[in-house]
Amino acid sequence: MCPGARFDGSPVDWERLADVISQSVRSGLPLPNALEALAEDCPDRATKSAFRQLARLISRGMSLQDGLRRISNAQSRELRAILEAGTLCPQPGEALSRLLKLRSHYQESLFDLRAVLGYPILCGLVIMAGLPILLSQWLTSGFSLINLANYPDIWSVSAPDCSSTSSAEIVVQVSVWWLASLLFLVILVLATAVLLIIALGPTRLSSASWIYRMPLVGTYYRTAALSYLAGVMAALLDQGVRMPAALSAAARVSRWPKLKKALEEASRRTEEGIPLGEAMAKCPWMSATFLAFLADSSQTIPLEERFRALCSLFDRQVSSLRAVLERNLTGIMLLGLIPALMPLFAWFVAVQSCLATFTW
Repeated sequence: MCPGARFDGSPVDWERLADVISQSVRSGLPLPNALEALAEDCPDRATKSAFRQLARLISRGMSLQDGLRRISNAQSRELRAILEAGTLCPQPGEALSRLLKLRSHYQESLFDLRAVLGYPILCGLVIMAGLPILLSQWLTSGFSLINLANYPDIWSVSAPDCSSTSSAEIVVQVSVWWLASLLFLVILVLATAVLLIIALGPTRLSSASWIYRMPLVGTYYRTAALSYLAGVMAALLDQGVRMPAALSAAARVSRWPKLKKALEEASRRTEEGIPLGEAMAKCPWMSATFLAFLADSSQTIPLEERFRALCSLFDRQVSSLRAVLERNLTGIMLLGLIPALMPLFAWFVAVQSCLATFTW
């Protein structure tokens, strides 16, 4: 079932609807009769209602494409774009089934971030939970250091020069450690909050521009978006959709704002007769692999085959990025435990220095 797809306020199994349409057309069955019959056996009320409404629209003489457009008016913008893209094809049921499966795969790859970010978030939460304890230990150690110095005013010049200077230097060094570690911990707390937001809403954040500019997570989002784009373009071109129309439909389906604008511009340029590789070359941020596959050189492979190869290539890259993300982010968050322990070590060294001074 496609998450987020709703009809009359309830989720609809749009993949099942697309499969029913595709199989009915392929078998030569009257589509209204097939939809009505399957609606009787469907346990889901929302899907049953969608089946029956589409059957009524087709029975009244409306084409399948127009019926899908009518149903799509009540859907979310993304799902409406997918349904409209399916209506561009001569076999909308088969195309819609492929597009919905691509969408589900894209969303699953984003939801995988929850498992990938689990260990880094856990490390960050441990640091956040231990922050009050560390602060109390820092303060307790600081008061102990001042008491061990045994001076009425550690900063006073009336104290002996050697001991006063030594104690002052110790306090300054410890204060620097304390402030640097506290700053690093604050940064880790903010990083944990950002990772937690990403884990709670990975698909919603896919329409935010800032998520694609992040060092590690942004690469994952960009690669997943390009894999989804390549799959959509391959599905549309396989059905004989013209390149400008396919690019325009892919732009409406895409959730990456920067990619959406680039596809809209490429659609206008290809409408003017400019080759796709040249039209997309105006995007310096685009993946070099993506542009290389679309270059109009002496390649004899059709564009739909190139897009299909790109989809498979980026999909494998997404899988490898999961392991890289988990390893690198977990390592970074574990390093945050080191500055958290540094102030304790600094206070210990300071106390030992004071004791050694008095013993001498």
